[in-house]
Amino acid sequence: MQQAGYSAIWGSGLCVSARYGLPDANIIGSDTMIREYCKMAEAVDIPILADCDTGYGDFHNVIYTVRQLEACGVSGLCIEDKKFPKLNSFIHR
Repeated sequence: MQQAGYSAIWGSGLCVSARYGLPDANIIGSDTMIREYCKMAEAVDIPILADCDTGYGDFHNVIYTVRQLEACGVSGLCIEDKKFPKLNSFIHR
C-alpha cells in the first residue's frame, strides 16, 4: 500500500476476519485483531487506522485496546455505534 502511494491504511475488520476465513461478526477476539493491526504498523511507515468494530466490550476493553494500539504505533481507530454482536453493514435488516 505504501509503495503504491497511499498516504494511510484502513485496517479493516472485514479483511482481518476474511484472512482467517471467518465472517465479519465479532468472532475474532480483540487480542488477535490488535496483533494484526500491530503487524500492519510494523510493515509500513504510513498511518494505520484500525477498525475496532464495537470496541470489543465495555469501556475497560476500549481503554485496553486504545493503549495496545498506541503502543505498537497504530495512528487511530474507529469504534462503531452498534450493539454487540455487530452485524456487517452490508446486511439489510
